[in-house]
Amino acid sequence: MKRGGPIKRKVRVRAVSTRAKTIKKLDALVRQIVLKRDGERCRKCGAASRGHGFAIQAAHIYGKGAYPSLRFKIENVLTLCQPCHFWWHQQGFGREASSGPNLVRAWCVTAIGEKAMDALDLMAQVAGKKKTLDLEATRLYLESL
Repeated sequence: MKRGGPIKRKVRVRAVSTRAKTIKKLDALVRQIVLKRDGERCRKCGAASRGHGFAIQAAHIYGKGAYPSLRFKIENVLTLCQPCHFWWHQQGFGREASSGPNLVRAWCVTAIGEKAMDALDLMAQVAGKKKTLDLEATRLYLESL
């Protein structure tokens, strides 16, 4: 059965802004840098990108939604496979477990080192939740890595 006339949408389609396109490109660049740094292996279980059928992902220690100013900091991103990334979110990085200390935070300290974790904590405190980023400067910095 043919439909007559144009398709009517309930929700208006919005054009993607130039800023959103730039952020998407920078996210891809961060992912590429982090995967190369970590040898395309999960930092938690060591699975390779094509090892057990799960995708390798770039996971932010401090979430990019809650801490937008840390979104493109390479120190804030780890390579995790899909199951380990799911574990990460299930446990909750900043959440205190009722049974004891936070497992994700403890693992993170062993993965990147206590000194690097302290520096990242300090960056998160100083940067706070500011959303202002110079995207061009960020692009130049990432491309130089």
